[in-house]
Amino acid sequence: MNKLMSVHETEDFIHNNECAMLYFSSVECSVCVSVWNQLQNLLKSFPHIKVAKIEVPEVLEVTGEYSIFTVPVVVFFLEGREILRQGRFFNFNELEQKLSRYYQYCN
Repeated sequence: MNKLMSVHETEDFIHNNECAMLYFSSVECSVCVSVWNQLQNLLKSFPHIKVAKIEVPEVLEVTGEYSIFTVPVVVFFLEGREILRQGRFFNFNELEQKLSRYYQYCN
């Protein structure tokens, strides 16, 4: 897991990984911690998806760049393009189904 600290690092991460996922959270957010743990368990089934975490209070310019208005938020990119976004209230079954649909394109 990578922790990104700037817009430049975030852009590099997205473009250097065919299947990239950004997880926006906050240290003070107990929901964020819980969702992060569940997300890590889910992603064990998707080993080709590379994940990076962004702590919103530490990197405010990234939140503006990616239109993040609340936490937690997951944004999945395939070949540099945003494919799906899920935030605040997570349905992990739905997220798993959506990831399964696109995962065939990940190497």
